[in-house]
Amino acid sequence: MLLALPLQAQWYIGGSLGFNRSFSDKNSYFNLSPDVGYTYGRWSFGAELTVDVFGVTEKEKPDFGIEIDPYVEYVFWESGILSFYVETGCGFRRFISDNPYTQWTPYIKPGLSLELTDHWAVQGTIGRLEYNSFHKTLYLEMDHSVSVGLYYKF
Repeated sequence: MLLALPLQAQWYIGGSLGFNRSFSDKNSYFNLSPDVGYTYGRWSFGAELTVDVFGVTEKEKPDFGIEIDPYVEYVFWESGILSFYVETGCGFRRFISDNPYTQWTPYIKPGLSLELTDHWAVQGTIGRLEYNSFHKTLYLEMDHSVSVGLYYKF
C-alpha cells in the first residue's frame, strides 16, 4: 500500500498570460505567470512567479511588479473532465516604479479545470477575495484577476 502512494501524485508545470484594458482611464495591464506544483489526490501545492507590467498609457511609462505566490488548491467537485477548486495563498510582490514598494497579499479564489487529455489541462479563475497590505484593505478584486492557463502533468 505504501508503494502505491507516489502513483497517486503528479508534478505539473504551466502558466498563464494576462491582459486587461481599462477604457475609462486608458490603462493597460499585462502579466506572465509561470507555475509549478505537485498534486496529491484532491490537493495541489505550488508556486507561481508573476511579472506584471501595468499603468501602460500613451503618455506615461509603465510600472513593473514581480510576485512570488505560494498556494494550496483543493478540488471540491469533479465530474468527468471538469472540476471546480478553491485556491488560497499569499503573494509577495515588489513594485518597481518611481516610488518602489513591497506588499503581501493573502487571498482566496475559485477556479475551474478542464482536463483535455491525461496530461494537458486548461485552468481558469475569475475574481479573488484578498487583503492588500499596502492599502490595508480587504476587497473583492475583479479587474486584474481573470486568468486562463495551460498546464502539463507529468
